Amino acid sequence: MNELLDLTELRRNIGNDRETERFLLSEFLSSASESLALLETQMPDAADEEYDQIWKSHMHQIKGAALNLGAPHLADIAAQAQCAYAAEPALKRQILEEVQKAFAVLGDYISRL
Repeated sequence: MNELLDLTELRRNIGNDRETERFLLSEFLSSASESLALLETQMPDAADEEYDQIWKSHMHQIKGAALNLGAPHLADIAAQAQCAYAAEPALKRQILEEVQKAFAVLGDYISRL
C-alpha cells in the first residue's frame, strides 16, 4: 500500500470511474487548500476559543476527506492537529506547517497520477 495515497477503496466505491476519481481528488485538493489557507490567515496571536472550534472543524474535515480518499498519512497528521485544537497559537503554527507540508506532498503526488 502506498502511504501517501491508496485509491483501492475509493475506486471500488465509485465503480472504478476515472472521471469521478479525478473530480473527487480535485474537489478534495481545492477544499483542503481553502481550509488550510483560512486557518493560516485567521490564526490569532492569542488563545481564542472561537478559532479553536474553527480549527477543530476544518482539521476534522481534512481528516475525514483524506480517509475517504485513501490518504492515511495526511489523515493521521490532520487527526493529531484536530486533537490539538486548544493549543497555543505558536504551537498551532508549527502544527499547521506540518499539515501543509503533508498536503503539499500529497498534492504533488496526485498531480502526477
